[in-house]
Amino acid sequence: MTASITITPAGSDPTIPDAAAVLARVRATQDVAAATATSLVGSQISYGSRTNSWPVLAIDPTSYARTFTTPRSMIEGSFLDPGANDEIVLGVGIAGAGMTQDSMYGSSLQTVHVGDHVTVTLAGGRTHVFTVKGIYDTDLAAANASAFMTSATANQLAPQLSRRISAIYVRTKQIGDEKATIRQLRRHDPHVKYQSWETLSSTVKDITGSFDTIKSILNAVSLFVAAIAVFIVTYVDLVNKRRTIGIERAIGISGPAITVSYLLKAAVFAAFGILFGAGIFFGGAIPLVRHHPFRFPIGPVTLSISSTELRRDALILLVVAIIGALVPAWRAVRTRLSTPSGDDRGVASSSKAREARWQKSRDHGVCACARARQDGAPYKFAFSGLLSLRRHCTGTKQVRRLLTGSSVVRSRCSWEDPRELSHL
Repeated sequence: MTASITITPAGSDPTIPDAAAVLARVRATQDVAAATATSLVGSQISYGSRTNSWPVLAIDPTSYARTFTTPRSMIEGSFLDPGANDEIVLGVGIAGAGMTQDSMYGSSLQTVHVGDHVTVTLAGGRTHVFTVKGIYDTDLAAANASAFMTSATANQLAPQLSRRISAIYVRTKQIGDEKATIRQLRRHDPHVKYQSWETLSSTVKDITGSFDTIKSILNAVSLFVAAIAVFIVTYVDLVNKRRTIGIERAIGISGPAITVSYLLKAAVFAAFGILFGAGIFFGGAIPLVRHHPFRFPIGPVTLSISSTELRRDALILLVVAIIGALVPAWRAVRTRLSTPSGDDRGVASSSKAREARWQKSRDHGVCACARARQDGAPYKFAFSGLLSLRRHCTGTKQVRRLLTGSSVVRSRCSWEDPRELSHL
């Protein structure tokens, strides 16, 4: 129905001033893949007793085929050749072609096929008989209501009309980057009107709006799943490396440094995930859907993404991955510094309470220090087994309560009174 961008006159003049120069500058723009110009040379087509008004456009078949997919949508005959004379191509919405199930069949010529002759009324009132060379069907009803003849034929029949360009159609290299391309084109030719395909496709605006809503929902769900996945992976890794983190803390590595290391790891994983996902999308999904597009009432729908959207989504995914790793990493480092393990929560509620009891029993001290192992000590610190904990105990019973039942080696404890060893 439209190309990526349509250029039309900005004022009341139905033609683009200096259209040839505008077309040349458009084709020289970096983001433009192809461009073609059309001239409106006729408005009425008749066949037998049936007649109706449809736009008849003069085109250059070569550049038109580079810009539009219409030449690849022929259901009868073939598209125009550059040197064709007195030949015309009709949309199925004009020809009818006996397709009674078509939504536009009632207003069409109904029974026109390749080789039939139709009468075209040109813009100046002159009529001419054309031979139908081909009939196309683009799966979009509004796009099937146009007729095409070559610019060479129009130049012979109405030279004053063929040189008056009514529209220039542009196909960009990347679907979705139309706004950026329009900004480039407007710098060179601000006196014409630029419209993207989304602006012109008012008949499918509600449907494309639904696509945007679905895309937003899928993006939100995928980001949520990514955050949960990064959170779980980081949490499991932290649980399995509790002792390693304790060693790192004991040798002087700070908690923020450990947290940053996990954030960098999450960012690297996210970067590899983005590259892997982009490879599958561009190398697998897009080619597959291009050959087997989704079929909707508005026509075939394929996958596409703009470079702006790709950069934005990649940045959002990186941020989500970092946040997903930050929460468990920060909590894990903080917990190991101030919180007893799950097995010891019934013995002491906090390190402050334990410190208060130890200070209270200073005068009744029996042991000078104890080197506790992580797998047996009632109070499990992140760096237990490495750091000597100098604590005073109230008596033999408390020493037994604190140290027995574990794998503490007696020779690793020094006592103020060696005779206390006989009680353990």
